[in-house]
Amino acid sequence: SGSGVLGWDAVACNLMTKGDKVLVVNSGFFSTRFEHTFEQYGMELHAVRSLVPGTRPDNSLIEKMLKDEKSKGKPFKVITITHVDTSTAVLADLKPICDMVKAISPETLIVVDGVCSAAGEELRMDEWGIDFVLTGSQKAFGVP
Repeated sequence: SGSGVLGWDAVACNLMTKGDKVLVVNSGFFSTRFEHTFEQYGMELHAVRSLVPGTRPDNSLIEKMLKDEKSKGKPFKVITITHVDTSTAVLADLKPICDMVKAISPETLIVVDGVCSAAGEELRMDEWGIDFVLTGSQKAFGVP
């Protein structure tokens, strides 16, 4: 067991190799820390950020990036979504993003940082086509 950071390392070390393309849906501090993990492992990092701090990134920007990379014949290996970024309390629009990824770029692995959300927010891994959920016991799982 370990912290959420260990989960980020697990994704970078086990689902990806140096140079793989990753799209990070960035909604705050912890999404940015996930980006730093990918940079440390030599991944080709792309990010979609919200235009206003404390809000969700625009799904149309995510869609555009997925389509652009797919049209180049080089889809993303992984997309990461921080389901709830603790620093901003932003709840990602997870199901529509998963549906979009499966429709546009089905070979892209969907990775969800569920450290803050698992056991506290709706998270349907199989039903929504999520490939990997990382979590920790210090947030919603830790509530008595």
